[in-house]
Amino acid sequence: MNAATGITYKRKLATAPATEPVTTAEAKTWLYITGTDHDTLVGNLVKTARQKIETDYDCALINQSWDIYLDEFPAANWMNEDGAIEPVLYPVSSVTSLKYIDTDGTLQTWTATNYTLENMLAMPARILKAYDVTYPDTRDIQNAVTIRIVAGFGAATSDVPEPIRTAILLMVKLWYDNPEDMRLAGMPWERSAKALLNNYFTWRI
Repeated sequence: MNAATGITYKRKLATAPATEPVTTAEAKTWLYITGTDHDTLVGNLVKTARQKIETDYDCALINQSWDIYLDEFPAANWMNEDGAIEPVLYPVSSVTSLKYIDTDGTLQTWTATNYTLENMLAMPARILKAYDVTYPDTRDIQNAVTIRIVAGFGAATSDVPEPIRTAILLMVKLWYDNPEDMRLAGMPWERSAKALLNNYFTWRI
């Protein structure tokens, strides 16, 4: 649920990122590894670090597509004066489509000129109705509205801010050197990597 508006959003990954924010070669340099025996392990640790950050901070680092589901279009009220749709992901690059089930049970695509995307680099992004446009009526069912968005800093590794990439390397180093379960309190993940991430994701501190 978006605490600011009281609207419940459900989401599902539609297209995973095509690459990772840190390459295996970069991680191996950080780990002082020269051979190739651990390439698969290092690549998996990078992916795991990226997924943990994305889960913990409701963000997307490398461009990926998500389907956002609502049971109905949001009504304007004191918590959401504009009746905006606020997908809880950061940052949102674009809206691919906005579809809904009409009162007859037919899937419709809402024309892109009916809405705009603002605050793409802020949290939360907002999908706003165009001037003098009203939301269409939907069938009273779950997930009547589906918005496909592209979220992420960009499609390339270099698009991800360097402090976030460094945080991933710190996490990979910690996990590679300590391949056992452990308490995280006072560990580098709690000190260094998290401090770097909190500079970008202040709403989750």
